[in-house]
Amino acid sequence: MKKIYYLILIFTSQIGFCMHPLITDDAQTVSFENYEIETSFEGTSFIFSFKQGITNKSELGIELQKVEDSLEKAINFKFNIYKNFSFSFSNNFTDMVFLNFIFTKNFSDLFIHFNLGNKIDTEKNLFTYSVATEYFLNKFVLVGEIVKEENYSWLLGFRYSFFENLFLCFGYRNSFSFKDNCLTFGLNYTF
Repeated sequence: MKKIYYLILIFTSQIGFCMHPLITDDAQTVSFENYEIETSFEGTSFIFSFKQGITNKSELGIELQKVEDSLEKAINFKFNIYKNFSFSFSNNFTDMVFLNFIFTKNFSDLFIHFNLGNKIDTEKNLFTYSVATEYFLNKFVLVGEIVKEENYSWLLGFRYSFFENLFLCFGYRNSFSFKDNCLTFGLNYTF
């Protein structure tokens, strides 16, 4: 079950303003000719992500995830369809594709993100959805989310901005059965 969770984590996590520790995506893309690097630890896995804004409305990225003795790879593409609506596509180069529709709404310092996705692999077709919130308080961003993949999970956490584009991220993730908990932390840098 944990390996499936980590694989789903690869394909649902995207970088942007809705960054780690959340796995819910946001509708914004990395700005044209800008880059974003994210490293994170969640449970026993290490994740490295790199994205580049390839137009004013799209980004292209790669993700590498080390789980125990395996290395998972994925390529991600996100396109902003219209203002607060985006579409993303992820592929792990072997047998899995993830399609995701994203809507973001902001109310001053509060952002809400909705995701509706479909993970397709050789064994099954999994419908996913999630909702996340971000509340901006100067250098801190308080975050929370509820995710439905094979099971429901939730996260509470925060990000702290050391500099304008460098964030330290921390979160606590658990299932609603309180059986699959883990701490997650990471760094995110945009340039």
